Amino acid sequence: MLSDLTSGEVEEARHLVGTLRYGSSVGHEPTEQDVTRACYRLIWAIERTGAATLAIEGLDIAVVKDARTTQLQWHLAEIIRNAELLSAALAIDDDMAAARREEIVAQFESWGNGKSKKLQPNVDSDDFRNDLVKLKTRLSVLGIPVRWDNARP
Repeated sequence: MLSDLTSGEVEEARHLVGTLRYGSSVGHEPTEQDVTRACYRLIWAIERTGAATLAIEGLDIAVVKDARTTQLQWHLAEIIRNAELLSAALAIDDDMAAARREEIVAQFESWGNGKSKKLQPNVDSDDFRNDLVKLKTRLSVLGIPVRWDNARP
């Protein structure tokens, strides 16, 4: 699971989003298609993580328990936050994917026996809204259309 969240297409998507959020240059000017593709790659990574957690749910192996409460948490939380930010900025209204993310988060958090960090970002927090405004501004400068209304991020 960890490899799926940190390599290949997911790593490329995370790099693009991370550079948009924190950096100054992606190496090329991303298009709307690049950013949308990155968003869906992150969403699919969350989905694959959900499928993998179901596959190992019944296992009582210390390494699995440790991995699901420590190593994966930061990566999964960051991917979920980035997917939520991109979905809001690009006005991707995919209720089924959003509902599935909530299910996966609940499933993953239930494994932690109280040790898990909160994976789902609070989209109503000032921190999330500030990140969203920064991302929308960066996308707008690149000529990528964003939704600026006050609808749910």
